[in-house]
Amino acid sequence: MIFQKAIEHFFPDVAKFKEYRRQLAKKKEKRMKSSPLFLSRKKRR
Repeated sequence: MIFQKAIEHFFPDVAKFKEYRRQLAKKKEKRMKSSPLFLSRKKRR
């Protein structure tokens, strides 16, 4: 955990990238929930 804080301190871009990925995952989750067609198609495979 301390090591991670050090990385975020020396490489702020890494922290930004992680936050960006997290936001992207949230958007993806919302989109998948709002489209049951995509989910049903995935289950069939």
